[in-house]
Amino acid sequence: AISYMENGIEVSETLSGMIKDNFDKLCDWNDPAKIAYLKDGLPFEVGDILVQSDLAKTYHDILDKGIEYFYGGELGQKIVDAVQAKGGGLSLQDLKDYKPYIRKPITGDYRGYEIYSMPPPSSGGTHLIQILNILENFDIANMSYHGPTHISVMAEAMKMAFADRAAYMADPGFVKDIPLEGLTSKEYAKFLADQIDIRSPKQKIPAGEPDEYEHHGTSHISVIDLEGNVVALTQTINYFFGSGVIVPEVGIIMNNEMDDFSKNPDSPNAPEPGKIPLSSMSPTIIEKGGEPFMILGTPGGTRIFTAMVQIVSNVVDFGMGMDEAIEAARMHCYTSAGKAKSILV
Repeated sequence: AISYMENGIEVSETLSGMIKDNFDKLCDWNDPAKIAYLKDGLPFEVGDILVQSDLAKTYHDILDKGIEYFYGGELGQKIVDAVQAKGGGLSLQDLKDYKPYIRKPITGDYRGYEIYSMPPPSSGGTHLIQILNILENFDIANMSYHGPTHISVMAEAMKMAFADRAAYMADPGFVKDIPLEGLTSKEYAKFLADQIDIRSPKQKIPAGEPDEYEHHGTSHISVIDLEGNVVALTQTINYFFGSGVIVPEVGIIMNNEMDDFSKNPDSPNAPEPGKIPLSSMSPTIIEKGGEPFMILGTPGGTRIFTAMVQIVSNVVDFGMGMDEAIEAARMHCYTSAGKAKSILV
């Protein structure tokens, strides 16, 4: 990574477009003369070489000085100063107090394939498994691919998951009664599947009652090495270029993950001090007979887990290879304020 930062990368059409689309945001928050993503104050064009010297030095410093340099050290202070200069409330104590959480993955299975995915505060793994559980009640493999029945079943399952997402999902450090067992249970999925009528799609979807099935007890990297060790890693700063704030002489872009909180004060995902906002990230490992079969994840915000449902179904139900499964057209159905909405991707 440091080598690419120091020696530069060739700007692709996608990266050039991202910089141009976010040009105003970057210039609003930073000195244009000091933005690594601009050349002579203007966005890079396709084929230009992007060098990130400040970020390379930061990586070197973290490597040499350890995590204390970041969490409460000199680098942490630079980050705090940059945020406070823009009116933010981040403090050095916030960085010192931060602790990572190692949580047990959310698990399920789909037609004999074992699924291991990300638990809350991401909603992705939970609803990936929930939707697949609903689909398991239908003979998907014998449906016409992207035919009316296939699309209707997929859409209704997605809408049901989004209704439950809005009602129940949040940071488990703050919301103690997230009904994960119910949301990912086969019995609850069967209950939801029995409500699907492809002749009469639902326009308003209330949340279900997964508690009845409880026993109370947005870039992605997939890697496998020669010894069979597998890693599914998703990282995000939310929007392209996050908040747009770049820490001077450091090169780190500050995220805008606060956007992932709900504005509704009654939502389990309402903002609170120290709370992690709900996401849809879904780094996932799927096994067959105890051996790795698929390692997947994707960017896309709330479209992450609906995209992954379709990729998994494309492979398992329709026998597609991974390239074909990923490149196939996809749909995204969700609920907003209880009303159904759809997008063809």
